[in-house]
Amino acid sequence: MAETALAFTGRIRAEHKRPKIVPDRRKYRRVPVQLNGRLMTEDEQEFPCEVFNMSAGGMALHTSVGCKVGERIVAYLDHLGRLEGAVARTLPSRR
Repeated sequence: MAETALAFTGRIRAEHKRPKIVPDRRKYRRVPVQLNGRLMTEDEQEFPCEVFNMSAGGMALHTSVGCKVGERIVAYLDHLGRLEGAVARTLPSRR
């Protein structure tokens, strides 16, 4: 399955040889979750999805369809309902 992330993240650059401890620059803390649901793309097709982390500002999920950065999507998640957002980035498959 491809993974599509809906969270907005910053870039961290390593400029020194020694590892630098960098605080998380996200506005909201991410928490691991396991929620199933359906993802609807801009062309109104639906695909199964599984959210694996979430915050008040975004989420990351596994899905079988590739989405483009900036594409508007709607996720219908079990026990939470409808969530709308835009794809911020895509990740390589972890499965």
